[in-house]
Amino acid sequence: AVVSTQSGHYAGVLPRNEDKIKYKKQYEMFKLWYILGQLLFSSINMFFGPSRIIEGFLQFYLVWFYCNLTLKESILTHNGSRIRTWWLAQHYLDIILYGFLLIRNDGDFSLQFSLYIFYMSGCQVLQFYYQQGSLYKLRALGRAESMEVSAEGLRVKTFADLQFLFPFFLVLYCYQFYNSYVLWHLAEIARADERWEVLLCSCLFFVIALGNIVTLLQVVYVKYQQRRTRIASSSRSSVKSE
Repeated sequence: AVVSTQSGHYAGVLPRNEDKIKYKKQYEMFKLWYILGQLLFSSINMFFGPSRIIEGFLQFYLVWFYCNLTLKESILTHNGSRIRTWWLAQHYLDIILYGFLLIRNDGDFSLQFSLYIFYMSGCQVLQFYYQQGSLYKLRALGRAESMEVSAEGLRVKTFADLQFLFPFFLVLYCYQFYNSYVLWHLAEIARADERWEVLLCSCLFFVIALGNIVTLLQVVYVKYQQRRTRIASSSRSSVKSE
């Protein structure tokens, strides 16, 4: 009953292709609206705070959002959507990270955290609209499956997409490393009974940042190799035609 309620009245494998596509669209709109919510609440905390109450609400909102997102993504993967394993794993790490930040709710990290969520949400909104346009074109050309979804990290179909989105996500992932660094130093001045929580949050930010950077470099390498192959193929065709 909980799975059915939280994931949009569906559970398991959907029987009809129309139901799968409908559920995917619901997932996309769910993600967009709640990312816009992240943007709103982080903005409020930056401009009218920092407030522990607002920050606590934002962190609770993030835990609730990622719990629901993992349920929906589990259903999507069972119904033919291809979601990179790392993004699925990252969302579970996000639940743990934001859960511990919610428990701690320390004002020393409040402003930096809100700025991070604000920038991350902006990148996600930008990528959502960019990927939706790209997927629409590729589906029209028969080069993308109907159950493909927009990804949270850098997932691109063309080299042009990569060139546009790469700088935004590189800054975001560097920011995650910086969050890890700041929390590591905050652990040095934290109370003894709270130190392990701060260190855990620092380590989680580091693992998330490292995984994202590795995935980013894999995407860059694959797209660069594909571009070289297309250029070489085009050159050979030109030579043969001459």
